[in-house]
Amino acid sequence: MRQLYEALVLPEEDLRPPRLFRALKLANPGLKGVRIGYASGAIRICYDSKWRYIDCP
Repeated sequence: MRQLYEALVLPEEDLRPPRLFRALKLANPGLKGVRIGYASGAIRICYDSKWRYIDCP
C-alpha cells in the first residue's frame, strides 16, 4: 500500500476540489478520466483488484 501512496505526485499547495482534482490528474496521468472521491478534507483514490485506478463510488 505504501508504494501506491508514494507513486502519487501530490500538489505542494493546499487545494480544494475541483482545483485539487485537476492538479492530481495533471501530475498523475493514470488518473485522467477517473473519478476521485473527497470527503472531510481527504482525497479517495480507488483501485481494482489488480491495483489499477478506477472511479470511486
